[in-house]
Amino acid sequence: MVFGINVSGDRLKTPQGELDVWVPTKGLAEATGLAEQMIRDVLKRDHKIERSGNYDFVLRLRSPQEADALVRQLREWMKPAAASATKSRRS
Repeated sequence: MVFGINVSGDRLKTPQGELDVWVPTKGLAEATGLAEQMIRDVLKRDHKIERSGNYDFVLRLRSPQEADALVRQLREWMKPAAASATKSRRS
């Protein structure tokens, strides 16, 4: 799994109008071939971390702009993995 979404859930008491996104950094690193520490560093630098664990982060998104930025980042990280999967299917 690359990410999960918690919409105003009880678990983290997400405020109304905000969105928590769970990012399992270990799984994301495995799916993309990127270093997990690099992923963690970029997420910490560019997003508000609501909670972090050994292998994951929960990011709290407070605006459409924050959501767009996260989607752009995830897409960028997934491009090489998607291209590689397409190439292997063609072989």
